[in-house]
Amino acid sequence: MIRLRFSRIEAGDHKIILQFVDEDGKELLPSLQGNLQVKIDQEAGFAGANLILNIQGLQLPKIGEYSFDLAVDSIEVASLPLMVKQAN
Repeated sequence: MIRLRFSRIEAGDHKIILQFVDEDGKELLPSLQGNLQVKIDQEAGFAGANLILNIQGLQLPKIGEYSFDLAVDSIEVASLPLMVKQAN
């Protein structure tokens, strides 16, 4: 699950892209793309959005570093690294 938080100035439509890539930048899954309309409650001053992913059958073909990269409106806002190591 990914939780996004938007402030009042960020209200409106946003394009979301999530990629899963290896250390060479090669996509291992098709990019997940969508649009998100952010509505801000005037009393709260911010809004939250949850992105829930169900990734089944994910294969990590080699030892190394992978990452989930998140972009909002074509700007990378987060990257979550995943390191795959040899089992002992």
